[in-house]
Amino acid sequence: RRANPLVRLVTRDRGLYEISLGDLLGRTRRRVRTDRIRLSRQGEPVPFHAEGGKLYFLSEGAGANPYGNEAVYELEIGASGSRMPVRPASPNGETTRFYWEEIEQEENLLYYSTLLDASEPWLWSMLFAPARQSFPFEVSHPASIGEPARLEVRLQGASDFAATPDHHVRLYVNGGLVAETSWNGKRPQTIKADAWLQEGTNHLEIENLGDTEASYSMVLLDRFGVTYPRLPYAIDGKLDGRWTESGTSELFGLSSKSVVIDTSGEKPTWLTGAQATGDGLHFRVESGGSYLVRSREAILEPEIKWPSKSHLERTDHRAEYLMIGPTSFLSAAGELLAHRREQ
Repeated sequence: RRANPLVRLVTRDRGLYEISLGDLLGRTRRRVRTDRIRLSRQGEPVPFHAEGGKLYFLSEGAGANPYGNEAVYELEIGASGSRMPVRPASPNGETTRFYWEEIEQEENLLYYSTLLDASEPWLWSMLFAPARQSFPFEVSHPASIGEPARLEVRLQGASDFAATPDHHVRLYVNGGLVAETSWNGKRPQTIKADAWLQEGTNHLEIENLGDTEASYSMVLLDRFGVTYPRLPYAIDGKLDGRWTESGTSELFGLSSKSVVIDTSGEKPTWLTGAQATGDGLHFRVESGGSYLVRSREAILEPEIKWPSKSHLERTDHRAEYLMIGPTSFLSAAGELLAHRREQ
């Protein structure tokens, strides 16, 4: 489906975004019903919630775009879009003690286009055996429930010899050995383990031993994730997590104007009926449910870009060579364009 957007919304960070429909439509001097609004990304509809003259939607930001540092959404007028379902979630049932917090750590620092089996060409760090590297991560308000955190580390083999295996790797958390594994060749390897964490800074250490029969072993870190039981304290007005018990969740550090969204299903669901207390927010959670909660101050605003008029689709255009790139490259591109014209 070809979109004819009124405006494009640029997002870079993961979270809940808000725009003022009055400000957008006021510029065009148009009045429109919210059931005649469509939000989409790359042609696919994106669920949104409209309330009080505002439009809200969720974005993964740069995480949704493997080729850039932003995700762009298109807002159309006159087309029916996808709306978030609305469901009451008034406090009900016993108080839940904790939820599961997920930490995702990834940096794209090294580019390896020759690793054909890798999930992506951008990787984080190289361990040329023998090598041992430490990667710190922060943990806040861990819950003491007698159950460890869950660790998942994604590695990528980058050398391949006739010997079996090529690589031998060990994982440590805060100095204690939690897992080890071996594998062959230039293939990805995911290691899962349990670990006990502490408040504040924790350290994941990865050791490539280099003790196999291979001539050498080169292993790359792609990313790692940690899921741990956490007490329900919001940080900077934000909380995201998964609950394993049904009942009433008491979130500390949030106000009555906070937004609660159930992100468990195919569509996010806008929740109503959350009740504020003197020190937080209470609402109903379901076992296995994932929820995103934001204070008003933590709701993000997208960058707004108004589409410029273009005549590129006219059928009387003729060209044998078209160059597209950043404006800063135009001067350097001049020589190449001149060369093409001569051809």
